[in-house]
Amino acid sequence: MDNRIVRLSQDYLYYVVGIGLFFVLIFSIRRGQKQPTKLNLRAGEPAPHAVPKKLGPGQKPTISPETQDAQKLYPGEKTLNAVFTYNGHNFDAYEVLGLPAGARGVMVDDAYKREIAKASTQGRDFIECAYQTLKQKH
Repeated sequence: MDNRIVRLSQDYLYYVVGIGLFFVLIFSIRRGQKQPTKLNLRAGEPAPHAVPKKLGPGQKPTISPETQDAQKLYPGEKTLNAVFTYNGHNFDAYEVLGLPAGARGVMVDDAYKREIAKASTQGRDFIECAYQTLKQKH
């Protein structure tokens, strides 16, 4: 009976190793076959991150009227975003504190206290930057 158990465990090991080699073989064969799928959301239009065409001497880049209208703020309007840069990346301060865009000062103070209490020592600088950005905005 002892030999039978040893033989079964050896067979089990061979099956597991065989299945593992099978998957390694499949993934190594498929690795070079396909290119990643590229999204083409707007056929015929350049991508927003497309490299602009080279301008000749004396030419200036132009902004489309639609883009200008979208970026224009009317009198009395304020932007709801409060973006700050931390370690070379841009973040929205409202999102960092878990608030809706344009939240009032009392909500900002409460969210700051809540997030600071939960944050690690390394994350406190990040939350502090978000809070100071919102304090400057209000």
